[in-house]
Amino acid sequence: MIDVRPAEEYAAGHIPGAASIPLEELEARLAELPEGAEIVAYCRGANCVLAHDAVRLLAARGRAARRLADGMLEWYLAGLPVATDVTALLYYCITALPPGPATPRRPGARRPRRRTG
Repeated sequence: MIDVRPAEEYAAGHIPGAASIPLEELEARLAELPEGAEIVAYCRGANCVLAHDAVRLLAARGRAARRLADGMLEWYLAGLPVATDVTALLYYCITALPPGPATPRRPGARRPRRRTG
């Protein structure tokens, strides 16, 4: 089973055991997929086209593939198990934060007052 959503979404929550292969990386990473095995692709939800595109690409390369009928949203809402990649999720959260002040405040230091009006 492959999750073809962006890596950040996979890190936030994915079907346990699914490999993260974002759609834009799929063709370059075909060698990572087992030969002769049917590949099941899923993405965000039932209306997400990423899994459809993945199945078309895999079929064009001679691989047996199908799309999971639903996606991650329906999986989650059904109360099925969801795994997270904690390391990747932390990295994503840290790198997504806006830059902070150049020097941290000392404990107990006052914040500058905001001017109004």
